[in-house]
Amino acid sequence: MAIDEQDLVDYTADYDRLRAQKARNVGSVELRILTNLAFISGEQWIGTQNRVLFTRKRDPNKLHLVFNLAGQILSKMMGRLSSIAPVFKARSDKQDPKSTSY
Repeated sequence: MAIDEQDLVDYTADYDRLRAQKARNVGSVELRILTNLAFISGEQWIGTQNRVLFTRKRDPNKLHLVFNLAGQILSKMMGRLSSIAPVFKARSDKQDPKSTSY
């Protein structure tokens, strides 16, 4: 058991060391993406601090009116992009006329 506990301590120390090297304490790309996804999903009370997501405190006596404009813009943009029928073309890398015929 002592060996397993020592391994756990070593793994935890290595994990903390690598986690500290990966990104600055002010934020990372992963946190920004998660924050944006949460906001679009309707969770406007998500915040980040020291690479940790948290929910902000809300006063139960206040009424907050929130308009999710980002979600509307995203769904409109995704609808426009998915309605386009893309044409995929390939160029031949040979001079042979048979390679360009379908």
